[in-house]
Amino acid sequence: MLLKADAGAQQVFTGREAIAEEQEKLNLLGFYGQNGKPLREDGVLDQDTLLAWNDKTYGGVLLGSNNSPMAKAQREWEKGKRKTDGEVVIERLNEILDRQYSDSAPVDLWEAVSKNRPFAGISASADLMKNLIAFAADIRMNNAFAAIDKNRDAILETASRFNIPAEVIASVILKEQYTQSIPDWLANITTALGKINPNIKEIVYQIFDKNILGTHSMGLGAIFPHTARAAWGKMKDEGIETSLPEDDWLLQFRLSSNDHFNIQTIGAVLANEAISRGYADSVADLKNLSYKDWQAIFVVYNGSGDDAIRYSDFVYEYLPYMRDFLGH
Repeated sequence: MLLKADAGAQQVFTGREAIAEEQEKLNLLGFYGQNGKPLREDGVLDQDTLLAWNDKTYGGVLLGSNNSPMAKAQREWEKGKRKTDGEVVIERLNEILDRQYSDSAPVDLWEAVSKNRPFAGISASADLMKNLIAFAADIRMNNAFAAIDKNRDAILETASRFNIPAEVIASVILKEQYTQSIPDWLANITTALGKINPNIKEIVYQIFDKNILGTHSMGLGAIFPHTARAAWGKMKDEGIETSLPEDDWLLQFRLSSNDHFNIQTIGAVLANEAISRGYADSVADLKNLSYKDWQAIFVVYNGSGDDAIRYSDFVYEYLPYMRDFLGH
């Protein structure tokens, strides 16, 4: 890494003989390694040799000038070493998300322009749009992790209440928030419009070919009111109860405005699906499920068909990293 940082060093250390010759020169001049001992003179390039050369070339002590390419590279390396476990996990998950959603991955605009002449302008415009999409995706990812971190206690509490691994709940949140299609506040407005004037629902349906004025999936877990109602109804049989508003729009609003309730509902929905599909007899048995079991349950959490299978495969990849992120 340090050798690549400095073009001058690359010209000097071109082979074993050249390295040994430079090591001998450095020793004669008194530029030693970090431990204060003379450098090896066997032509094997090590960090001590590079740092001694940097000191001789740029002046100063140990790493020489703070502005030397090698000194900068060393500082970046040290900075990377000091990354927290959480930062490393987020970087890894970011790489996974970029791979899963390759259309959201940023591209090198200059490379695109230089390689696509005479259509460089078109290519650059397309890639500029792709970079904007990638920027928006990064914002969504950052917001998702912020939400998970902010609600860590609620996630752990829900995990304990339903005997579900905390990373299962957090991974669902990451997936749903990363791919959120419509802001909750706007979804609530459209539902309210449909409730105020039911007669316009049919008109809107004819225009958009779907009922955008009906209820929507909401909150951190992207849960529909009817899904929440069914799940909490099943949880009554398990001795786990919560009060729900009778009106679906009010339940939708609660799902969007109360993160703690939404997270608890994620647990209820996952538990309901696991028990209904025969993966467990009761909430008490959920602690025995494997990641592979949860992968199958993710399919029905999202719906059915190829998209739901793809959803499940994506969320499954997050599990071990999200466990590390939560530190639980």
